[in-house]
Amino acid sequence: MTADVEGNDLTKVFVPITGFLAVQLTGEAKWVEPAAGAATPLVLPEGYVKVGLFKQDGGPQDGGDKEDDIEFFQEGYKLGGSKSRTLQVTLAEFNDVVRQLTTGKTPDANGMITVDGDNDGTFPMFEVLKGKNGMSLRRNGLGRIQTVEPDQSTRGEAGGNAVTFDWIRNDEWGGFYREWLVAPKP
Repeated sequence: MTADVEGNDLTKVFVPITGFLAVQLTGEAKWVEPAAGAATPLVLPEGYVKVGLFKQDGGPQDGGDKEDDIEFFQEGYKLGGSKSRTLQVTLAEFNDVVRQLTTGKTPDANGMITVDGDNDGTFPMFEVLKGKNGMSLRRNGLGRIQTVEPDQSTRGEAGGNAVTFDWIRNDEWGGFYREWLVAPKP
């Protein structure tokens, strides 16, 4: 379908149906190059690991904030305030990758870690959303955990951890992350 007489095109509406989040928790930070980020199939650099399933109602949610603008005496002049970008997902799996991601600790041979807070480290992240129309939204950047909020345990229901990540601005790129919108192959 192409755009109708009003210029609207239903094939361009992004309805997410699946996706994943991968992180690189060890080694020197690696980034997906522009051409590789647009490639199908997508191949992530060595060291990236997927965090596992999201809860049905816990898919990626973008957020952000902006500090107040600095206004000047002369009308119409102002400087924009600092901006931030966030990503929240509710992780359904509670595996070793999620434990290391959220605490910054690697479980020992007995599966034990000592929890003394959330992970304060920064790490590369790669987010992928796949749409019903075959399009794929992909983002790669440096992240840090802002908060980890465990779900209340409810008998018979999948639990999870709502994790909010800060995207860290990369001066080399001039932004928070690289983003690709990849059309389906014909």
